[in-house]
Amino acid sequence: MKTHLLALFTWLAPVITLDAAKARDDASVVLQLDATRLKALVNSDLAALGRLFADDLVYIHASGRVQTKDEYLALLTSGDLQYLSLCYDRPPQVRTFGSATVLVTGRLQVEAKTKTGTPNRRVIVAIAVYVRREATWQLLSYQGTSVP
Repeated sequence: MKTHLLALFTWLAPVITLDAAKARDDASVVLQLDATRLKALVNSDLAALGRLFADDLVYIHASGRVQTKDEYLALLTSGDLQYLSLCYDRPPQVRTFGSATVLVTGRLQVEAKTKTGTPNRRVIVAIAVYVRREATWQLLSYQGTSVP
């Protein structure tokens, strides 16, 4: 029995090691992509956001407002929402699930303004769900929650 377990472990060890290395690589890529998303939001880089957002994106604002990709991009295009700064308090947590899903969670300092309003600052906790489709990572879902 011990021989069988040792043989099984010997056979599985490289697979487990490769899977762990792949998960670390995916997490690193998605973390960089998430930083690109924050920069694109602050810079109003709608072309980059259009590529980064999945067509079936579900975006849930801290206010509870739910938007599709097209609705969220239209809001940003109109200038009704403009991000002045977005940054994590500390590095976000990144967790991989299989080979096609990565969650990024963290606490963000947000400064934004509406077209008619003055800038406001708030803290939110957020989860961003990234999925890999045909070798491309995209944001599938996002939800922010205001911290009182």
